[in-house]
Amino acid sequence: MTSRYFLSRVSVLFALTFSFSCFSLTMEEAWQLSKTNAPDYEIAHIDVQIGETVVSSGQSALLPSLDASASANWNQDTDNTDSYSLGVSQTIWDSSLWSNLDSAQASYLKTKLELAKARDSLAQQVLSTYLQVASAQSELLLAENKFAEGHKLLQIIEKRYRAGRVTSVDVEEIRANQILERANILEAKGNLQTQTAELTALINQIPDQVEQISTDSLSEPPMLVKSEHQWLKLAKDHSPELLAVVQSIKVSEFDRQSAQGGYYPTVKGNLGYSDDDRYSDGEFNAGLTLNLPIDLNGSTRANVEEASLNVLKAKQDKRKVEIDIEKRIRQQYTQVSINWDRVLIANDLVESNAKVLSSKEKLYDAGKSEASDVINAHNSFYEAKVSLETNLYSYWLERISLLYTAGQLNDETILTISQALQL
Repeated sequence: MTSRYFLSRVSVLFALTFSFSCFSLTMEEAWQLSKTNAPDYEIAHIDVQIGETVVSSGQSALLPSLDASASANWNQDTDNTDSYSLGVSQTIWDSSLWSNLDSAQASYLKTKLELAKARDSLAQQVLSTYLQVASAQSELLLAENKFAEGHKLLQIIEKRYRAGRVTSVDVEEIRANQILERANILEAKGNLQTQTAELTALINQIPDQVEQISTDSLSEPPMLVKSEHQWLKLAKDHSPELLAVVQSIKVSEFDRQSAQGGYYPTVKGNLGYSDDDRYSDGEFNAGLTLNLPIDLNGSTRANVEEASLNVLKAKQDKRKVEIDIEKRIRQQYTQVSINWDRVLIANDLVESNAKVLSSKEKLYDAGKSEASDVINAHNSFYEAKVSLETNLYSYWLERISLLYTAGQLNDETILTISQALQL
């Protein structure tokens, strides 16, 4: 009887697909919720708006300015006077103002790249946390299934004990195993609560449950590109992290040009009109101002040297990011392949342990093995199931990291991942 029971349960467990009701939080829903709840992402949006304001300010500095004034004066011994004036001034030439505008525009573009970087970072964090919750949820489900199956085995062995077919040692062994399995359930619950709290902090909502990866059909979804070289090219062309540091070089170069503008002359023009009640006609005036800077105290030279060093620093920052991205791409690309091989091995191990469990049960029925052999086979089977789930989630976590490093973790890719996972 126990042989038939275990064979049926093994076939059911091996074909198990984890699915939940329509109220499960999907990966796409978690991603959309996180975008309205992440402070760093909102800060990046604000920085873009600040960048727009700075550009507007730089443009305003190149436009004419208009001043108007009016006054009324009281005099004890002479007549009171009223007057007014209008003045327009315009910078005709100031190279530093143009460099400041170029720097502001470059900085504005950098804030957009930083926004993309913050978005990708948030996406990677949400997807990884979501999968960690799903993995913890899967682990708890397996632990509960294992306990339930062990309890049924305990009932069978107790009946055999009452019939005098087994000894009390067999009963105590399975009872001790049940105690261990209850402890494993508590540990799995604690891990699930911890991971759920992490996801809740990201989406500002406590999920009842998340959807899990199906282990029905283990077929590796196609990669975005195939070779390591192609992944490296994607990262160099699309990584917001790398593009942002490249833009930082442009900003620092414009800042250096602005500092060098301190050596060059500036020309300003003004045009005005004034009138008061002492004269019948108003008076027009106009003028040009030429300013020739003399760097007597060396402040301009120091500013230029500082700006030049900042350019060199920005270039080294770019090199540092390039090295890091290249290293991560190589590691993640290799690890994805290794992790999938581990998934296939774990799946083979599940099948093998299922056969061992069935054989051990038949031997136990025939009186040729001990209860401990069945318990060990039972534990090994579930350990193989946990290993399969763990390796499968590790594989997808590594793929998400690879997409993030390559700058490919966009909305379309997230949707594709959801479909590939069959959530």
